[in-house]
Amino acid sequence: MKKKTVYEQPCNEHIKHLLRLEHLFSGIMYHLKGPSGWDSRAVIIGLNQVLEFIVRFDLSNDLSKDLNYYAQTLKNWQSTPSVDNERIDNLLVQTTTLLKQITKFDNETVNSLTKHHFLSLLRQRAAILGGTVSCDSPIFYHWLQQTPKTRQNQLNEWLAPVLPLYNATQLVLYLIRNSVSISQQLAPNGFYQQTLNSDTAYQLIQVVMPPEHHYYPQINSGKQRFTIRFFEYQEINQLPLKSQQNINFELRCCMMSIEQ
Repeated sequence: MKKKTVYEQPCNEHIKHLLRLEHLFSGIMYHLKGPSGWDSRAVIIGLNQVLEFIVRFDLSNDLSKDLNYYAQTLKNWQSTPSVDNERIDNLLVQTTTLLKQITKFDNETVNSLTKHHFLSLLRQRAAILGGTVSCDSPIFYHWLQQTPKTRQNQLNEWLAPVLPLYNATQLVLYLIRNSVSISQQLAPNGFYQQTLNSDTAYQLIQVVMPPEHHYYPQINSGKQRFTIRFFEYQEINQLPLKSQQNINFELRCCMMSIEQ
């Protein structure tokens, strides 16, 4: 299958928060597998950002509502003729399991992690340019001398309390991204606008293009409509130009529902 580049724009603040949390966790999970000290540094920086994010935005309640919705929707789909029962059953098991975990999510544990001496110190030092250098943070430098396995075990221990939020975020975004209306569209002179159906709970707008394309979209969404403006990519040190070309693209409107 030919590779495609997917540009996303959330339709509300809740989905924007989930996309940002997914972004932070993606970096953490990538570097968590790495054995180097620089990998461990990246994980701790990402973890501190996740903790700050969770404290600032109480996502557990919103995720519980999302999972409740999908659990009920999946149960309704079980009685639908010609449905893929195995897929629905697997998704229902994942949804109900995560719902139980999110319901028991302990904000106090997260708060205690934000006050953890080591993590708190590094959060403060990271706010200073070059503040985690060995001469400024000898305790961090000492910790980085531990074996990769020792560091990874400690990082996994710190990550464990927040993993239910990560897993729930992944599942909710997966279900939204797969509840989608797909169409081929044309942007005359690099501009496209569409009114949203008020009867449909749209969550995410996606523009899909081949990676070798010389254009990229800037998507702006509201409750009633969204607009897409395409810009021409030149050199990275040059200002982008609004395209005047007629551009074909794939449009995906993702919603809060379950498609067969």
